[in-house]
Amino acid sequence: GDRVNLSKNQQTSCGRNMPKVEEIIGRIEDVVTGPDGRKMVRFHGIFLDIPSIKTAQVVQKDLNNIEINLIAENKLKTKEENLIFSRIISQLGNINVVLNYVNEIPSGPNGKFKSVISQINTNHG
Repeated sequence: GDRVNLSKNQQTSCGRNMPKVEEIIGRIEDVVTGPDGRKMVRFHGIFLDIPSIKTAQVVQKDLNNIEINLIAENKLKTKEENLIFSRIISQLGNINVVLNYVNEIPSGPNGKFKSVISQINTNHG
């Protein structure tokens, strides 16, 4: 079996090897808008210091509801989940946040993974 130790090799002991996050920062994503009109563009900060998370996608359903699709090594501890909630709420105000643990996150129509998706129709006003 040449698949032994594969996951071991991919994990760096120091946090410097984080191409996923760099990738997210370098891209222009949808903007998420809070109930009071505040906007949030940068999301990588929400997931800082939560090592279990491999990939995360933020989906805004409407002004009051955000869902986060997480691919994680292990289910997050309650305090880690609460950290995500409080970070989002501090940026956007009193918004409802739901975490979904998923095995994969589908790519968008162009085959690219979007880390932030807004499903709000911005032309309704």
